[in-house]
Amino acid sequence: MDTTPQRTDEETLLSDLDRIKRTGNTVPRMAVVISMQRQAWFNRRRENYHVIFHAIREMVQRAEGTIYSLANFDIVFVFRVDNPQQFESIVTELDDLLRRHSVATGMPDENIEEACTWYSFETQFPDFYDYAKAALEEQKSQQEARLRAMQRAGTSAGPAYGQSFQSLTPAVLGQVEDAFAKADAKTLIRNQPVSIALTANQLRPIFREYFFSVNDTRNLLQPRVNMRGQRGLFQMLTRTFDARLLRALSEGFLTKTAGNISINLNVDTILSDRFREFDQRIGSFIAKGNIIIEIARHDVFADFEAYNRAIDTLQKAGYRSLLDGLTPDTLTFFRRSELRADLVKMFFFKDHAEDWRMKGLAAMLAEADINRIIMGRCETPMAFELGQAVGIRMFQGWHVDALMRAMMPATPPAR
Repeated sequence: MDTTPQRTDEETLLSDLDRIKRTGNTVPRMAVVISMQRQAWFNRRRENYHVIFHAIREMVQRAEGTIYSLANFDIVFVFRVDNPQQFESIVTELDDLLRRHSVATGMPDENIEEACTWYSFETQFPDFYDYAKAALEEQKSQQEARLRAMQRAGTSAGPAYGQSFQSLTPAVLGQVEDAFAKADAKTLIRNQPVSIALTANQLRPIFREYFFSVNDTRNLLQPRVNMRGQRGLFQMLTRTFDARLLRALSEGFLTKTAGNISINLNVDTILSDRFREFDQRIGSFIAKGNIIIEIARHDVFADFEAYNRAIDTLQKAGYRSLLDGLTPDTLTFFRRSELRADLVKMFFFKDHAEDWRMKGLAAMLAEADINRIIMGRCETPMAFELGQAVGIRMFQGWHVDALMRAMMPATPPAR
């Protein structure tokens, strides 16, 4: 078992600076701090932060630099600069990037300059070092405050930062489930729209997916536990998520005004008494025809007979079904009609972007019924463009969220 301590980015940044300080090799390095927390509209929305961080990370990779994501929503970029032209190029590229992603940052063009603080290691290394120390102290203070709050709430927050990252064992799983049972689960339910592209730049939401965020749940209950490390135990945890989500919906967490929704459920949950109880009650709150049940790909292929029984159960009860997590290569093995799902969500992975340029993909998608296929994890303009190029019209992801926000009318200034 790997017991290497998992350091925060604040700790890593200060450690890297200590190494530079010891060697005295500060030239020719520079750093820029992009302070997202200064933007009022940004309002610490995690999905917005991911959009901009992902974009900057791509830029960093091209510049052979290092990027750090801090708990206070600052993004730190450290890089080499061998000549003035190279520095000017980075400044220009970052300025252009922030302008293009103004929807995610909530940053007007005139605020870009004040949001970026530049440090030359040749003359300002002590100032940057002090910034890094203060960021680490702030992160530790926030962590200690969160631990105290969790202790007062009677839940376990797990080991403090700096200790070993725990594997998900049966004993740890029991601790997580006990803490989850005591927490207000409704506060951990997140949602994200699936939207249809009416034109290249105009989208309309058609349903919202409601789910428990694994990362948010871990950060609240057991921040030092690798919840996804053991597939079998993680599946047991997701069944706990299923039960709490069904309970929340049965108790009126959402009403008929919510419109079309989707929820993630395991096959075992769909075939359980708990789902039958949910089925008997949910009609008082949401029409069954407005509910889409998402089933993960691995749960389908683990027991295809059980999956077919689950689909039979959903169809007889009047729900729609969605097969979640397919990729272009899986279309060569399974037809959508054979899998019987009403909808299919295909994930886009940056490292496999070429799969979406595969010869004949558009024809395979058309045969599967392009009007029933969603591109999931559409996080970048490139993903959106590749999906449209093969005929997909339904999308879900951070980039889609940003496009939707850009369509919203501007809020009039306060008087």
